[in-house]
Amino acid sequence: MTNKSFNGQDWPSLERLGSLGVKNTKYFKFSTGHAYVDIPNPEIDRIYNDMLTHCKKSKNINDAYMCAKKFLGKEMSNLDAYFKSYGLVRFFVIYVSKTKKLNRPLEYRCRIHWTKFQHFVEKFPYSKIHLEDKYRYLLACKYSGSDFPIRTLLKINCPSNGSKRCIFKDYKSKFNESILAITQAINKNLDDLINLITKKVSYEKNNRYLDVFLDFVPDMVSALKEIKILSNKGYISSCYRELRSLIERFLYVFLDGYMECNSFLYGKPKVLFPLLNINSLWRNQATNKKSKKRQLKNLNDLFRDNILKLQCEEKYKNQMKNALLEKMSVEMYVALGGRPSDKPCEKSVPCLNIKDIKRGINDVKNLANNSDPCWKALIDELEKKWRGKKNGEFPFPTTNFVLGFMRNILDNDLNKKINLNKKIRHIWEEYSLFIHPYIFTWQILPKTSIIEYRIFENELKNTIKPSIEALINYIHVLCETKKKQSIA
Repeated sequence: MTNKSFNGQDWPSLERLGSLGVKNTKYFKFSTGHAYVDIPNPEIDRIYNDMLTHCKKSKNINDAYMCAKKFLGKEMSNLDAYFKSYGLVRFFVIYVSKTKKLNRPLEYRCRIHWTKFQHFVEKFPYSKIHLEDKYRYLLACKYSGSDFPIRTLLKINCPSNGSKRCIFKDYKSKFNESILAITQAINKNLDDLINLITKKVSYEKNNRYLDVFLDFVPDMVSALKEIKILSNKGYISSCYRELRSLIERFLYVFLDGYMECNSFLYGKPKVLFPLLNINSLWRNQATNKKSKKRQLKNLNDLFRDNILKLQCEEKYKNQMKNALLEKMSVEMYVALGGRPSDKPCEKSVPCLNIKDIKRGINDVKNLANNSDPCWKALIDELEKKWRGKKNGEFPFPTTNFVLGFMRNILDNDLNKKINLNKKIRHIWEEYSLFIHPYIFTWQILPKTSIIEYRIFENELKNTIKPSIEALINYIHVLCETKKKQSIA
């Protein structure tokens, strides 16, 4: 859609086909003949049916008219409150009108104020309204399979003799014209991300500090290409599911790679990609309360048996945690949060031998102020924990733990510049809606909402793209820094 003014002829719609659960009565006739895209058509039908019930005892047409006028006034006030709660203005009015002919039913109509509707279409998708509320509105604009004659819509064929116009062809043409600029912007943002990722790969392909990131690149590129295909076909809800899954994998890769980079400073670790060795058996054991496997539900769980037990000021404990997180290696991760064991390592749970764990304790010593009693107490606690043990199991990292870890290690300037932590949290929480059985996230039919395309383009441009770009660039700077430190 362009910035020029438009009206009903410009906006895609379908003539109402078949029964939509509305009926005419002695005093009322449903006279709204088109179902426009992104207009709450089911709500218009619901108000009509409620009006019939409310005014069924009317004695004559004038009595019916006054009853309907009063009822619709209240409904419009309710709709005003709904739109106002989001800082928006109602763009349509529902009313009944008398005909000139006597004894003819009152006509139930919906008039759209197209200038206000244009303002709504250009403001609503880009507002700070939660994604859930945006999709609840979109659901209110889509007929369900039981109400809308989908079978008729899908089987419409254009007559060869040209005696009737092809309804669906007209709709499809207008819809595709309306989303052309939006789909071009979506495709460009996805292509920019793919090009950025592949460019970094070609530049860094000989950097051993990027092993974990390089191995993830084909999966990331494949996912972005799949999202591009889905968006072009109109399956926008599926795009959010793919993006949510992609970001979750990327966060684990990021944290794993971060610790791998720190481990490389002391030599290549014995267990590569420990956090990417997550499997269902490990997860099930870690979440079982009767199991002795360790699970990190949040960032504090990593320090629960060490720093948090110390008799030190909270402010100083936080300083110690931040210092450890900044230099966290694979070995230090197990030394702090792992479970000591005298038994051989299990296939389903990654583990380190005691020699590597002691190297993690040495990593802590390298950060410590030897004269400080709190650091000394921490080192004593770790040495006591692992004394006489043969190996240590990795603690299972939940996604909430990973998010907490990233919130602490991301560069402050980078985070302030694009509010990266907030964007990642937004992706994790808001896109999770699409992997749960919430009806408002169901696609129902593809290409039935222009606003849905605009919402997705806004999410991609202002949340997804800057987040992935920032993480990719951070990885590049991180590994270059580690590379220089190892040479020095």
